[in-house]
Amino acid sequence: ICQIGPLHYKLIVTTMEQDYTLGMRLKDFAQLCQEEGAQTAYNLDGGLSTTLFFNGQRLNEQNRVNFRNIPDIVYFASAWSGEEQ
Repeated sequence: ICQIGPLHYKLIVTTMEQDYTLGMRLKDFAQLCQEEGAQTAYNLDGGLSTTLFFNGQRLNEQNRVNFRNIPDIVYFASAWSGEEQ
């Protein structure tokens, strides 16, 4: 989770290859967050169960057939209705 400005966030999800390589190293991930404009970043180690949904659609691909239950989530919501007052 990268904060790139006041109330402006960017979520970056990486996955490992099917051969279970280590995927992206923390140092490389930190560099990516910086390149994406992060002022502050927080890394969540999600492993193979990492899933990113936006507006009800999954945005990242899963390499596994069997999924485990996901006990924790990070959820963003807005009270803004989209209409000008």
